[in-house]
Amino acid sequence: MQRNEFKNPHVLWHFDRVREATNNLMFMSATNTERSDRGMIINESTRISMGWPSHVKSMYDYRMMFGEVYERLFQFCVISLCSDAEVFFKETFDKYGYAKGKGNGFFQRLDDVINKLEIAGFDFSPIQSSIEKIRLAFQIRHIGIHNMGVVDDDFASKTGVGSVGSVYPIDQNSYREMFDAYTTFLKYLDTKLPSMPE
Repeated sequence: MQRNEFKNPHVLWHFDRVREATNNLMFMSATNTERSDRGMIINESTRISMGWPSHVKSMYDYRMMFGEVYERLFQFCVISLCSDAEVFFKETFDKYGYAKGKGNGFFQRLDDVINKLEIAGFDFSPIQSSIEKIRLAFQIRHIGIHNMGVVDDDFASKTGVGSVGSVYPIDQNSYREMFDAYTTFLKYLDTKLPSMPE
């Protein structure tokens, strides 16, 4: 999706933000860090002075002593994506005067936000599959923030995926599906939101 496909300046600003800050910056970092670390060779004297085991030859070897740390970068991409969506929801409700739900965490509750937008007259049935991907992203954000990505009973029951007690796997493909779903959502609202209020 390209920025020239958007007509509403409010939606375009949020598209630009999620594309540059979350996708182009964070996602690029997540996809390049492992490769970069594999190329960062640690000299023997540094390894010895740090007390690292003999198998540590690169920064990749060092980081892998602590588990699957690179997957955490993709979790951060999902966390950032959902934060972008939350800000979009908040600013959209503020700009257009849509009725908000109760509680401080309203904009973190995707289903509540969608419900209020449907009450305001939006029909999301044409992009339901994108809503489902965004819903999964919000659940991943929750366990990414509160459980270091480990699936709990609540996540498993709400999503029907993952193994309780294990890290929910995120890679570049699964993140991209969520990013694409969110940009589809933005594009849909770009065509449905009224013209910007003066």
